[in-house]
Amino acid sequence: DPSRWIRVSTHRVTREELARRLSRRGFKLKADSDLDDVLQVLSFKGGITETPEYKAGLYHVQDKASVLVGHVARSEVGVHVDLTGGPGGKITHLAQLERYGVACDVSMARCSSIRELARRLRVAVDAVLCDSRLPPLRLRGRSIVLVDPPCTNLGRLCYEPEVKAWMTEDMVREFAKLQRSLLRAAAEAAPRGTVIVYSVCTFTRDECERVVEDALSLGLEPVDQRPFIGEAAAPSRKAQRLYPHIHDTAGFYIAKLVKV
Repeated sequence: DPSRWIRVSTHRVTREELARRLSRRGFKLKADSDLDDVLQVLSFKGGITETPEYKAGLYHVQDKASVLVGHVARSEVGVHVDLTGGPGGKITHLAQLERYGVACDVSMARCSSIRELARRLRVAVDAVLCDSRLPPLRLRGRSIVLVDPPCTNLGRLCYEPEVKAWMTEDMVREFAKLQRSLLRAAAEAAPRGTVIVYSVCTFTRDECERVVEDALSLGLEPVDQRPFIGEAAAPSRKAQRLYPHIHDTAGFYIAKLVKV
């Protein structure tokens, strides 16, 4: 039974105050020791997205590993751009941490979802309808680019075990092809000094290490990332992997790169 996590809207309420309010509604919560804006939901009554606090945008249901991506990508210097922004969890988190973000997505419906989520959480996010394999944005100065592309979602088997019913090796290869093209587009559009964070909620090496290792020929270098709470992974053991049975999260791979 997977753990449930919520991301606190710390720009509007403290984690302690939200925990007190939800506890009065029958929630049993635990403050996470790694990330200061995350609560683990041990038990709850009613619907987790039916509370007045949720509807007012005081929290968002988001796995801890997904929230970690925002903390790895955050920087007080530069504009945060998510090239695959839908459904909006990561870019709204970055906007919460750094006041503003830009989300690109190829789907009109997902762009609408990003805008709706940003309105509920009361953060500033611009959603841009585009195919990020041909980025329409001119990146200048110091930018922080998040590439969180579609993947096999095998890291979410604890939440969605039905994924096993239709996943094939051909699908892994197709996803890896898309991921390479998106990371390549980010690397080619980025000026020197741009930080690129690549993350996927899956386990396969074809979608994780091999995608990043192929991108190193484009002038990218792996750099240290903080917080580092997972298992060290390639390239250069500077990337991290999170596993459900070890970290009590969805399975994730996160690499932080810089254009040199």
